Amino acid sequence: MRSKTASASVILALGAFAPAAAFPCGNAVMLKTDQAAKLVAKAETDLLEGRYRKALSRLYDGEIEVDSSDLERRISLVTSTARLRLGQVTDAAWSFDALHQAYPGDTIIETRLGETLSRLGTKVADAKALSLLESLEKRDLMADEYGFLALAKLRDKTADAEGRDRALTRCRTMAKDALMCTLSAPAKRSKRSAPVTKAYGDGPSS
Repeated sequence: MRSKTASASVILALGAFAPAAAFPCGNAVMLKTDQAAKLVAKAETDLLEGRYRKALSRLYDGEIEVDSSDLERRISLVTSTARLRLGQVTDAAWSFDALHQAYPGDTIIETRLGETLSRLGTKVADAKALSLLESLEKRDLMADEYGFLALAKLRDKTADAEGRDRALTRCRTMAKDALMCTLSAPAKRSKRSAPVTKAYGDGPSS
């Protein structure tokens, strides 16, 4: 479990920039449990098959309320992951941090938070991501290939060739398409990410 100090640093960095997208309020739609369960299952399938916008729209962009903590977690996880895959990294970072506080022992959420932080583009975020992902690797609890790919990219930045290659091997073992487990030039940061970089205060990592 993360320390309160570590958690607070992420919240302070993101809190002034984006709302807690993982936990809808205001105009949320209340659904019966059985109706919501069917929608969530379909959205999870959309997510696995790469239909990220469809997954979001099916769940009304996350604006759903249900009387089930398990369904709340699944809805938040689907919508946050879809946003991450669509490049909405700062929104996803806030959402996964909030989820991690709510479900501190959930290794899927830990994996996704580590992946998301690794894409923020700052030294502080990279260090936190590396700590999360290396802990998951050590305990053999990494959720999927995306976590290992993020770990490989972080280790590549620190010239840890052996660790990078080990993570890439695990990525290829887990991935349906091993071609995704390759390193590429880092994507340009969007303007949307700039406030997060400023909040961390140390500029982009090299």
